[in-house]
Amino acid sequence: MNRLPDADGLYSTGAVVLLLGIPEHVLRYWERTLLLLHPQRSFGRRRYSDSEIALLFRVRHLVRDRGLGLESVQSRLIAEGSGGRAETAARFAEIRVELIRSWFAAHELRRHASRILGPEPVSAQQTAQPPQAMQPGQPT
Repeated sequence: MNRLPDADGLYSTGAVVLLLGIPEHVLRYWERTLLLLHPQRSFGRRRYSDSEIALLFRVRHLVRDRGLGLESVQSRLIAEGSGGRAETAARFAEIRVELIRSWFAAHELRRHASRILGPEPVSAQQTAQPPQAMQPGQPT
């Protein structure tokens, strides 16, 4: 399964759940519940933009780390997008997008290298997991 964005710069559901570290059914539930999420659909498949992935990282942080329910998450996201901190939130979203792109690029390079050089040592495989500490306030 391709983990990189397609020609339109969109990511598959498989890539998103891998990156976020959540089951696909949780992603679907968030889509149904949060009015702010609108992945594109093509031939019955959902595809996500960089900004949607950044938004999903924020949702995951608010749910997992802050313990908020989805109704509170939606209220918080709307307030962040319209308040005085909107510019700062937008900048953080841009930084998250760059981190996501970098992770996918590194993951793809690792795959190509393993095809050429053979399997990675165990210690390198452990570091090849999706970044879980990308959210502010989490230990690295």
